[in-house]
Amino acid sequence: MTRPKPKKPPRVAGEPVDALVEALLSIDTRPRPDGMVELEGRFRPEIGAPFARALMRVEAELLLADARVYGTDAEEVRSPDARRADALLLLARRVSATRGVGIGSAARAMKRPAKHLPRASCSPLYYNCP
Repeated sequence: MTRPKPKKPPRVAGEPVDALVEALLSIDTRPRPDGMVELEGRFRPEIGAPFARALMRVEAELLLADARVYGTDAEEVRSPDARRADALLLLARRVSATRGVGIGSAARAMKRPAKHLPRASCSPLYYNCP
């Protein structure tokens, strides 16, 4: 009789989902006088390193997508800051999809508040939106 293989923890962008959820839940938002919203995150090394690596991988995907249309009629110029913001949103959406629930539900499951999660709009130009 063979034993079933133990399930590997889910991963997004090559990193454990639990670490990414914890990182996303620890991001603080602050309104600025100019109407913009500032994000700040302070992470323990065991959470910050996987989060940074995952964010870099997603940003690299977006950079490659930008490169494919560079110099064509379909070119949409995206600044590095916009690409990083899009990568953060896309990473959060992927983490949420992996859990099969919204980030707020994942936060409740971890018994943590989701109030600090950034709210962002979906840009269909760069990736699929529901």
